[in-house]
Amino acid sequence: MRLLYMILTSVLMIACFLLTSCTPGNRQEKEKVVQEVVLPTDSVKKTGQERDTTSDEFLAEKLRPIRENYNRIIAIGKWKDVKTKELFESTEGGEAGFYYTPAGLQKIVARHYGEMYQQITEYYLLGGRLSFVFEKMYKYNRPIYYDSVAMKESGDSESFDFGKAEIIEDRSYFENGKLIHQVSNQDCGAPFAASYLAEEKLRIETNFNKLMHLH
Repeated sequence: MRLLYMILTSVLMIACFLLTSCTPGNRQEKEKVVQEVVLPTDSVKKTGQERDTTSDEFLAEKLRPIRENYNRIIAIGKWKDVKTKELFESTEGGEAGFYYTPAGLQKIVARHYGEMYQQITEYYLLGGRLSFVFEKMYKYNRPIYYDSVAMKESGDSESFDFGKAEIIEDRSYFENGKLIHQVSNQDCGAPFAASYLAEEKLRIETNFNKLMHLH
């Protein structure tokens, strides 16, 4: 009887381990590990601004101080303070970092995680106002927890592969509260219509203001 009891106890312990290893909490831990590997804790240093050329000399002159301010901020080696806040707008949550010098808040880096995507948005301030915004999104080929087992069970031909993620980048330039220029790796390089820029301005500023309320 004692031997039988020991065998049953061992079986129950193994069963409990297998069940708990598949819980949503453990799945989120797995996703968190992948997220930390994909996006480093530091900001994305280079945004490809050097490619944002324009034949409009007047616009180029307007962009110059925005670029200079961006280069100044990314060159900062030591921050007076860095504060972090949790974000709860996406399915897997996220976080925002607020970077300060003695002169005040200089930039905000927000990260949002989802089952099918991961996004980092960097907001750069000039004179306390929004100046430049860099957005980078990774659109996954499959959900982040979709491993080889799930692929076979679903009769699929692919599992989650970060190397197959589609990357979308947008760079937005602001002057005195107005979105004056935007560049995306998804377009052909032609200037965006004024109506589209107005919609983008509203979207970006709405997200920015939410973060400023946390600040």
